[in-house]
Parts: sequence; structure tokens; C-alpha cells
Amino acid sequence: MAYVKSILPKEIFWQDIRSKVKQMIKKVLEYSLNKELEAILKVEKYQHTELRVGYLNGYYRRSLITHLIGRIDNFLVPRTRKKVKFRLLEKYKRRLDEFDYAILNCFLNGQSTRKTAKFFYNFFSESVISCQTVSNILKRIDSLVNLFLKQTIKDDYLFLIVDAKYIKISPQNKRKKPVIFAIGIKEDLSYEILYFKIASSENETNYTNFFFDLKEKGLKGKNLEMLICDGKKAPESAFLFVYPNKDIQICSIHYVREA
Repeated sequence: MAYVKSILPKEIFWQDIRSKVKQMIKKVLEYSLNKELEAILKVEKYQHTELRVGYLNGYYRRSLITHLIGRIDNFLVPRTRKKVKFRLLEKYKRRLDEFDYAILNCFLNGQSTRKTAKFFYNFFSESVISCQTVSNILKRIDSLVNLFLKQTIKDDYLFLIVDAKYIKISPQNKRKKPVIFAIGIKEDLSYEILYFKIASSENETNYTNFFFDLKEKGLKGKNLEMLICDGKKAPESAFLFVYPNKDIQICSIHYVREA
């Protein structure tokens, strides 16, 4: 159990989220640049037409520094025989905070909301990308998010760490929202993020709904022995309601902080 106690839940959660969001931003940027180039060249990939005004000539790699998720390395930028200027890259560098937070919001909410959709339509409005392409980009974002949020959880975890991290989900708004998350630990002490969910607050109802979500996704609790949490009444009561007759242990880090 010493190894289990040494886990820093909030740090693990945020590192995992940043890694996934970074991959999403990279994929969205690469897809969007290809679509912008198609509009510039007036031809879709592999299409033959006399309207073509240029030719793709491979790709080159570049990096970008962002404030929210750090450095994005080796994303592919399409190259043409004649040099073209991508408005998207210039605009991204000017509004990278808003763009990255929009992707983060999509990820935390499980899909693009009306507010984030409006942002992306406005973001691409200065480029040659059509509204239909923006719609396809939003669908692509949703599908990337759903790959994680809709995956089935195997019922082979012995320990469950549940905590909440307060995250600012808008660069303009100083108010942070709690994101409840669960880390599953197996018999070999390997661990992974199982699920997360934005909540209005850390009350017992929200924690109960969270545990029911875990159960519905496959964590029936057959092998589950213990919940490790911060010692608050809400997660403990909710856990025992959904998974009765299980043990609860206060996370050693929270125990030391409260001592």
C-alpha cells in the first residue's frame, strides 16, 4: 500500500488531461491546415480538376509553444510547390489561449457545446474554410473525445482513488469548476484514469451520480476493495451507497495536510 499512498491524484489527472488535450489540438490543427490548403488550391485531396491552382508537395514538421498545455512538437504542416500563407496558423498564435481552452472545454464536457461551437465558427471565419468544414471539425473533435469517455471500464481494479480538481475552463473567467475524477489501481499496482466529469459542486448527489456512471461503464465492484479519498463525507457516503460493504481510506496526502 505504500506505493498506492504515494500517488498524487490531482497531478496525475492534470498530466493525463493535458496529454490528451495536446493530442487533440495537434490532430485538429493538422486536419484544419489540410482543409485550408484544399480551399486555397481549390481542390480536395486526390481530386482531379482543371480548377486546381497548385500542388501539394509533402509536409514539414514544426512546433508551437502554448500556455495551457505546453509545447506541441512535430505537428505536420502541408507544403506546396509555391509558397502559401496559412491564415489559420497566424490566427492560432494570436488566440492560442482561447483555442486551447475551447478544446479543453470540449474534452471536459464530453462534446462541443453551443458556446465552443460559436467560438470555432468565429475562429475560422477569417480563413477560407467553409461552415461545412467547421462543422466537420467539430464532429471530429467530438469523436476524439468520445473515444475516451465512452470506453468500457474493465472490472479488475482493487482500489479506486476519487478526488476533484478545480480547473479554470475559460481564459477570461477566474471562477474554477470542480472536475471529479477516478483513478483505478490494479493488483500489480499499475493505475490509470478511468473517468472524469465536470460538476456544479462537490455535493453528495454529484458524487453519487459519478459512482453510478462508473458502475454503468463496467466497474461493477466485484474485485473492488477500497476507496481512497480526501476524507470528505460526500464522496464516502456516495461510494457506500453505490458500492456497499467496501472499505474507505483517507489519502495520506490529504491526511497530512489536514493534520
